[in-house]
Amino acid sequence: MSEKVAVFDTTLRDGEQAAGTRLGSRKKLIIARQLAQLGVDVIEAGYPASSPEDFTAVELIAREIQGPAICALSRAVPSDIESLWQSAWGGETAADSHRHRHLGHPHRRQVSG
Repeated sequence: MSEKVAVFDTTLRDGEQAAGTRLGSRKKLIIARQLAQLGVDVIEAGYPASSPEDFTAVELIAREIQGPAICALSRAVPSDIESLWQSAWGGETAADSHRHRHLGHPHRRQVSG
């Protein structure tokens, strides 16, 4: 049995649930940097389909944060999934990635599992 406890941090999404709290993309990036320095295993970056600000936050965090796995939320509807994919992979669509996988092209970024 493994002795490791993984830390899944939801500050960037759940932190906005308090009344009157709104974190912009730059503030979320600053917090994500600190979470990475603390050594969290997974950072929940946001819900990219909910707003352009959340899309930008996920995009910045996915691009700039090294170390922790970065995850984001999505409903199981094509438009939300596409928004999540584009925010994390910088404009590459899910269809592009599928095509690249079958043609042998490498992914720009791997999906955290």
